[in-house]
Amino acid sequence: MTTLTQRIITAIVLLTVVFLVMFVRPGTPTLLFFTLFLLVGLWEWSGFLRGGALIRLLYFAGGVALGLMVYAWGDAASVDWILQVAMLWWLLVAVWLYARAIRYGRLLTAIAGYLCLLPAWLALLVVFTQPQGVWRFIWLLAIIAAADIGAYFTGKRFGQRKLAPRLSPGKTIEGLAGGVLAATIVASGGGLLLDLDPLLCALCGPLLAGISVVGDLTVSAFKRNAGLKDTGWILPGHGGVMDRIDSLTAAAPFFAVILSFLRF
Repeated sequence: MTTLTQRIITAIVLLTVVFLVMFVRPGTPTLLFFTLFLLVGLWEWSGFLRGGALIRLLYFAGGVALGLMVYAWGDAASVDWILQVAMLWWLLVAVWLYARAIRYGRLLTAIAGYLCLLPAWLALLVVFTQPQGVWRFIWLLAIIAAADIGAYFTGKRFGQRKLAPRLSPGKTIEGLAGGVLAATIVASGGGLLLDLDPLLCALCGPLLAGISVVGDLTVSAFKRNAGLKDTGWILPGHGGVMDRIDSLTAAAPFFAVILSFLRF
């Protein structure tokens, strides 16, 4: 079986499971399902620390404990604050990836993992507890997918100038432009279907597309720093969970804050 065939089969199975969970068992089971997904991502991130099993277990346990504390004692205001800090973090990362060589210490790697995954989890909690939460999440996934697919085909046809050759040689500036355009169209169309202002939604498309690329490049940077090709092996043909949710971890906090700020 070729890698492409594995990727297609895995993607179909994964999407089927995701949609079945969201529509057959909405509410708490859906939240638990995506929490499990992010926990697998947390474990994979512990592999970036380049330590033994004990270090990985301690890091994983620390992330779980941090999440439980925020969930138990955090209120809406504190969650909003964490999401806004996460937005600032991702904007700084966008600059940091270009300003620094790919040499990150263990402490920075550990902190970065928590900053990537904990706010993403909180953002999903916020989105799923809103009216039409499931459809809004699908809308987010569609915007991210449009950015990725648009960038791939535009880059393949017109790509000449490399976007970030140290981190992801295949990405081009032309591809990014195509991804932004595709994401903007999907953002506007999704807003129209959800009875939201399509113009305001269209304005959100470039931001979500751009920051999703930052999430992708961030995971690529830490993989290269750790000398890894993939974050894991759990998804045949794709690698690990973090290889699939890297864009989502960056875009989710922005999406949740945008929905709240615009009162959608």
